[in-house]
Amino acid sequence: MTLPFQTIHFGLYDVFKKSMNPDNKYSPFTHVTAGALSGGVAAAITNPVDCAKTLLQTRGASHDSSIKNVSGIIKPIKIIVSTYGVKGLFRGVIPRVVYVMPGTGISWLTYEYFKRFLSKNN
Repeated sequence: MTLPFQTIHFGLYDVFKKSMNPDNKYSPFTHVTAGALSGGVAAAITNPVDCAKTLLQTRGASHDSSIKNVSGIIKPIKIIVSTYGVKGLFRGVIPRVVYVMPGTGISWLTYEYFKRFLSKNN
């Protein structure tokens, strides 16, 4: 799940940053906003994989034998869709997005600050 999330997150950060700040000047508002937006979108897009991961992590507590013996990534997704429909793959998407956005925004803000700080002091 981390690889798809980070791929989307990094790619979108660059897109958002360039669209918000075409001159590529240091802008804390741009960096925190682009970081939060890119993290939020990446979290929403990868939520189905996160749901499948959660089913795999909690399968031992299940009384359903089809869940208890599930493995891989495709079977958990099929179980979620058959139980809850396609909407089931997006259960918890809002809390996940709200949880991810502040951290990704602050991370990019910090990264851009120190990148600027270190390049001025060299």
